[in-house]
Amino acid sequence: MFIKECECGSNHFIINEGISNSAELDCDGDLTVYGNQANEIESIICRDCERIYSEKDFNQINF
Repeated sequence: MFIKECECGSNHFIINEGISNSAELDCDGDLTVYGNQANEIESIICRDCERIYSEKDFNQINF
């Protein structure tokens, strides 16, 4: 069952994401990021009461 609003009645949320990037180390020891591999949602938090949700709690997430 997907939520329609937080248990506190709010419909405002904060999405925390983790970003994975590709990087390459050159002979001088410089690490260079050159590509975004993936963005993953780590948590979804109600902005009003700070209750924590996950992706599976929502029918669809649009960016």
